[in-house]
Formats: sequence, C-alpha cells, structure tokens
Amino acid sequence: ETLNGSLTNYVFKGDTTYYISGTVNLYGTTTLEGGTVVKYAPGVNARLLAYGPVDCQTSAYRPAVCTAKDDNTVGETISGSTGTPNGFYAAQALYVYAPANPVTLQHLRIAYAAVALFVQDVSAPGYQIRHGQLLKSGTGVYALGSGPINLQNLLFEEMLYRAVYGGSKTIVAEQLTVHRANQFLQSGT
Repeated sequence: ETLNGSLTNYVFKGDTTYYISGTVNLYGTTTLEGGTVVKYAPGVNARLLAYGPVDCQTSAYRPAVCTAKDDNTVGETISGSTGTPNGFYAAQALYVYAPANPVTLQHLRIAYAAVALFVQDVSAPGYQIRHGQLLKSGTGVYALGSGPINLQNLLFEEMLYRAVYGGSKTIVAEQLTVHRANQFLQSGT
C-alpha cells in the first residue's frame, strides 16, 4: 500500500507493507501494529511525521519494521526493488512532534534512515524509547526540546554519524548496545 499526503488516526496494520515516497503527515493518534512493515523510497526525503501520540501495539517478537524499498528480507517486495539496500532511504523514518504528550516508542526496528527516530517534544516529560533496534543509519535518535528522554534496551548498529543527538535534553540511558558508531552522544547531558 502506497501512502502520501495527510492521514488522521491512521492504523499501520500488522499484515501490511507500506511504501512511503515522500512526507506523510499523521494527525491524531497514529497506531503501529506489530508486524507492520514500512518501506521508504530513496532520495526523496521520505518520512512519517506524527503530530500527536504514537501508539506502538508491538511486542518483542512482533516489532514494527521501517526499512529501505530495496530491503527484501521483510514484508512484501516493492516493484523495482534491487534487493540490495545501499545508503539512506528515509530522511527521518519516524518524526514525532508531540509538544504536550509523552510518547513511548517501543519494539521498533529501523534501518537505512538518515535519522531513525526524530523526537521533538518542546517540554513534554516522559518520552521513552525502548526495546528497539536502530541499524545502518546516520543518527539513531535525534531529540529536540527541553524535556528529558529515556532510552532503554536499544541496539545501535552502524551509525555513520552518532547514536544519539540530545540537543539541550537530559538523557537517561539504560542497557544500550552501540556498535560501529562514529560517536555515541553529541550534545545533551
């Protein structure tokens, strides 16, 4: 299923592969079911931009996966796929802008993005990113705003620039594995 434009209270279904070829603006509550696969087109600044809560209905053995159009290891094969991902596809695989709502992002596997998770909360406390894998990307977590962010049980693998960019945030990190990252933390406390 190809998504474009703006959607409200959208549910990414666990038995569906989605193709993103630009910015998809998500309003209301965005739901990610376990097993959903989101694939991004290369070179077009593709991203999911959520202006509200994100409900991760995922689990350890049924994560939501965000990856490259050319990644045929998961989900359905996208027409024109080379089967060999190379470089960054998504600008920000998931950009969450929720200034008044704490968000928990969990059981996500994101690969081949310039920024895997971009969170901007202005001042909302309680952002949690946990139980996930951020792979083959430029930056794993890019966080803006003044509220604290909690990172728990995350794998950062092959981060070209940094695992975490924290801006002026306080970052609480617990049980992280960072392998082949140019830098662990840029900015932040």
